[in-house]
Amino acid sequence: MASKIPSTKHSNGTQMQSIGLGTYTSLGGDCERSVKHAIDVGYRHFDTAYFYENENEVGKAIRDKISEGVIKRED
Repeated sequence: MASKIPSTKHSNGTQMQSIGLGTYTSLGGDCERSVKHAIDVGYRHFDTAYFYENENEVGKAIRDKISEGVIKRED
């Protein structure tokens, strides 16, 4: 599925989505489900931080989608 999320091209040729999914108040199963759904609809930019205390859930969702073949690590 082609992403409809706008992106910006950097001077070095890389691209980054202009809109990302914030995970600040997302914890537990909700966080993992939200990240998985976001990946399914085209998001590749996720805002997370150690302070949010949800790194494991975000990481698991991304690893699961990689293992399912939905995305590649470089995405």
